[in-house]
Amino acid sequence: MLDITPLADGYSYRFEATSEILSQVARLVDLERQCCAFLTFRIIVEADRQPICLEITEPPEANAVIADFFGS
Repeated sequence: MLDITPLADGYSYRFEATSEILSQVARLVDLERQCCAFLTFRIIVEADRQPICLEITEPPEANAVIADFFGS
């Protein structure tokens, strides 16, 4: 992981732009969405091999869930 940025309603995680990491992030999102239906996941892949971004957001009452599972 390159860095973590707090968002108003969650966190943004940036990763190296490789195919392997993109595949791992997609698998993680697939697993987590099955157990945590209250979370919203966004995988952002930008041009020019910019870092892959995973944004995880949730209702305010669940903010600690993201920090506990994914880190803050």
